[in-house]
Amino acid sequence: MRLVIVSGLSGTGKTVALKLYEDLGYYCIDNIPLDLVQPLIAHAVSHPEPRYGEFAIGVDARATPSEIRNFPEVLRALRAQGVAVHVLFLTASDEVILRRYNETRRKHPLTTQEVSLQEAIRLERKLLEPVAALADDLLDTSALNLHDLRAMIGAR
Repeated sequence: MRLVIVSGLSGTGKTVALKLYEDLGYYCIDNIPLDLVQPLIAHAVSHPEPRYGEFAIGVDARATPSEIRNFPEVLRALRAQGVAVHVLFLTASDEVILRRYNETRRKHPLTTQEVSLQEAIRLERKLLEPVAALADDLLDTSALNLHDLRAMIGAR
């Protein structure tokens, strides 16, 4: 059983990374509540089917703050179960993230009428610190386009 946890700041390429893992044959789930990861993996371990051999899940700012704070415990428990877990954390400079959001016109998950995009990025960096601190692979995507990002992740 192999599990890749793809995390990082919004606008850094998490969706691209998850799609690449899916193309590589991983069973991919984005934005799964962290409380469901252990039961999911326990089910996969107890039902050894080829499609459950490799998982990639997305964990990001859409999770609750308490789930993110609990991430270290979830990771420890998964590894204690013998699951080979690799945490990939994607980041980029604030300027690049701002530009990407302006180009796509998508809404950042933490923006509100009271919280600007720049403030949302700052809040997200702080929120995801527990995940970034445990990353096996920290990848700055500031200078990467989609093709470069796919190639870099594929090579890993």
